[in-house]
Amino acid sequence: MHTKNLLVGGTISILLKKIALVVLLVMLIFTGGCTSSDNAKFEPRVSLSEVNGLSDTDVVNRLFILYLDHFKEKSIFNGEKIVAYKDVKARKVPHVNGYGDLYSVSYSVQETFWGSYWEAGNGHIAEDSWILGKSFVVELTKENGEAKLRIIGTGL
Repeated sequence: MHTKNLLVGGTISILLKKIALVVLLVMLIFTGGCTSSDNAKFEPRVSLSEVNGLSDTDVVNRLFILYLDHFKEKSIFNGEKIVAYKDVKARKVPHVNGYGDLYSVSYSVQETFWGSYWEAGNGHIAEDSWILGKSFVVELTKENGEAKLRIIGTGL
């Protein structure tokens, strides 16, 4: 009987520690303690003269590749870079009130370690730390001589 009580108490203690850790992480994330606002809000851009003659879909593909290249060098959270990416493909989506030109971009990334930012949202985890079939909805804007990509999210 005494052993059973210790086991239940130990399980509850471990559960409480895990809950406390999750609460701490959430607090750090929402207060900016774990993020770099520059990286979390990175919006790739190119001069319109660099993409002259390309279709808007090709411009979105190019800008999204710049976005992924950025996160091969820098991480959104501590150490959460990507190692590689593949299968980047943009397609135009119907107009949604409140947004400009929207595109759905599908892609796959290879992350540096399991349980990272890159696993959230969508896609499925495969071998060798690849997350296949991810997607983002992005907005393409062209102003002041630049084409810029803004990440909207994994869905509308």
